[in-house]
Amino acid sequence: MKSLLILLLSAILVTPAFSQDNPKKSKKQKKKAEVTQPAVQTNALTNQLDTISYGLGIVLGTTIKNAGINALHDEVFVKAVEDAIHSNTPLISVEEANSFLDAYVQHLSELQAQETLKKGEEFLLNNSKKDSIITTQSGLQYKIIKEGSGNPPADTSVVTVHYTGKLIDGTVFDSSRERGEPAQFPVNRVIPGWTEALKMMKPGAVWVLYLPPTLAYGDKPMRTIPANSVLIFDVELLKVGE
Repeated sequence: MKSLLILLLSAILVTPAFSQDNPKKSKKQKKKAEVTQPAVQTNALTNQLDTISYGLGIVLGTTIKNAGINALHDEVFVKAVEDAIHSNTPLISVEEANSFLDAYVQHLSELQAQETLKKGEEFLLNNSKKDSIITTQSGLQYKIIKEGSGNPPADTSVVTVHYTGKLIDGTVFDSSRERGEPAQFPVNRVIPGWTEALKMMKPGAVWVLYLPPTLAYGDKPMRTIPANSVLIFDVELLKVGE
């Protein structure tokens, strides 16, 4: 992200003169130009400076959105950008802003985690009422699609599986099927819900697993998986090795 911003800022330095105000214009000419100049069309980038300006905005806006901030006071935000660019005296220092934003983003993350936990608990409660769902003492829920045959793997067995992992809203976050290659790993080297389920599955079995956060990644976010997420896995146990 930093390298992209540096490239965009560097591009501003080579912006051609036609995109800048002409310093030789009189104040009267400038005023007339400002009055007669057509409104900016936000759907058209007509020159390099337009593109740089929009590029910086879209990169910064995406970063803000990804941090979980989805509402701003536009006028205050623009003033802060202008103060920084024109070296105006800021209302708060950069250090104060960083400290406040760190705390605010952390607060948003905690709220999201609480909401995710609440939705997950509701999902598991409703899911447990279905006749096809089996719930273990640990809280693992599973549905048997195909039984399989033979001996289940042990803790140290290496298994070969195909799987698809989803969030409760249907978002796929990982899939060996999409990669076109099954996964292989020791039974005791995966998240607890997987280990528990695999030790009950027979080769050839197909199960759907519903893992509460305590049997998955807990209260820590993992890549595209939010904290406190219930995870759903469609698992096919292809092979059990030593």
